[in-house]
Amino acid sequence: MFIDNVTTVLLMVPVTISVFRSIKLSPIPFVIAMVLASNVGGAATLIGDPPNIMIGSAAGIDFNAFIIHMGPTVAISFCVSLLLLRYLFRNELKARIDDRGGIMKENEYAYLKDIKTLKKSLGVLIGVIVLFVLHGILDLELIIVWLSALSSAFVDNIPFTATMIPVIDSLNENSIIASAFDSFQISPLWWALSLGANFGGNGTSIGSSAAIIAVGLAEKLHYGITFNRFIKVGFPFMGIIEF
Repeated sequence: MFIDNVTTVLLMVPVTISVFRSIKLSPIPFVIAMVLASNVGGAATLIGDPPNIMIGSAAGIDFNAFIIHMGPTVAISFCVSLLLLRYLFRNELKARIDDRGGIMKENEYAYLKDIKTLKKSLGVLIGVIVLFVLHGILDLELIIVWLSALSSAFVDNIPFTATMIPVIDSLNENSIIASAFDSFQISPLWWALSLGANFGGNGTSIGSSAAIIAVGLAEKLHYGITFNRFIKVGFPFMGIIEF
C-alpha cells in the first residue's frame, strides 16, 4: 500500500528465495502469491501501483481521497485473496520443514550489510508517505508532479492505463454519464479503472510490472516460473477477485 509494488517485489523476492533455499522448499508458489498480493494491496493507495499514480494525476485525486474510496474494497479483496491463495496452493502448503529449529536460530541482523543506509531509507520512505497524506491539505502539487516523474523513471509504462485515461475523461464529459454521477465528488469511473488495471494485472506473468520483475528475479536465481505456471493460478485468482 505504501511502497510501489515493483519496489516491493524487488525487495522481497530475493529474501523469499534465500529463506526457502535454506529450508529446501520451492519458493515459486510464494513468489507468485507475493505478486498477486502486491497487486491487490497496491490498488488501495495513490502510490501503491503505477496506474494509480497516472489516474490520480489525470483526475486530480489526492492520496487521502484514494485510500478512503479504495481502501475498504481492497481490504475485503485482500481477505478473500488470502483464502483463495490458501486453496490454490493447498498442495504446496502441505510440505514440511525439516529443520525449523535451525531456521529460527538464524540471526537476521547478519544479513543486513548497511544498517545506516537502511535507517536513512526508512526515514525517506516515512517522509514521502507523510507528504502524500498532507499534499491535498497543503497544496503541494509540484511535489506530486516530481514524485510521479521519478517513480515513472524506475517502472515500466502502463499502456492500458495511459490509453484509458483520455477515454475516461471523454466519458465523464458525456452529459448522460455526468448527470448519473452528479452526486459523486469524484467520478466512480476512475475507481473502476484503478481496480480493473490493478487487479487485472494478476491474470498473467506479463500483466503487471510486479509480475515481470518477480519472474525475472526468480529466473535469475535459478527458479523458473513459466507463463503457464503463473496463469494457472493468476487467471482464476484475477477472475474471482474482480468478481
